[in-house]
Amino acid sequence: MNWDWQRNTLIFIINLLLVLIQTSFLPAVFPQILSPVLPFSIALSFLAVKKIKDSYFSAFVGGLLLDIAVGTILGLSSFVFLVTLLVTRIVQTRFFDNFLLYILSSLVFSGVWVLVLLGSLNIIGTSFLIFFVLNYVSFFFLYFIVGRRSGEQKFT
Repeated sequence: MNWDWQRNTLIFIINLLLVLIQTSFLPAVFPQILSPVLPFSIALSFLAVKKIKDSYFSAFVGGLLLDIAVGTILGLSSFVFLVTLLVTRIVQTRFFDNFLLYILSSLVFSGVWVLVLLGSLNIIGTSFLIFFVLNYVSFFFLYFIVGRRSGEQKFT
């Protein structure tokens, strides 16, 4: 396996900045249940532009950094990120790859995140809907940035 130090260091720094934004700035703006999960959004953005290794590395590192910053069980966020990305990747390669896939992926991730990490059973309601929308909007914003840099933006 070819290890690209510069690329992986850049992904690490991007995730570190996103975790810092999520843990220091976003709690002042949004309640915990409504705060979008930025490390997952960037990992999903890498997957959307077909940067598979970058996506998995970003999910792993972003999840670990988020666990360290928040104080949850180390590896739990990475596990949730990676499982969601793996399921999304399977659907992407075997069934379809369009705008709907990333909406569904954000919806599934939002539900799992609320159930597993926030410990809330309220996955049907206004706060969950807002959380899902904010996750999707953050994904779409980061997708636009990542896609522009890689020159591979496409949604059919």
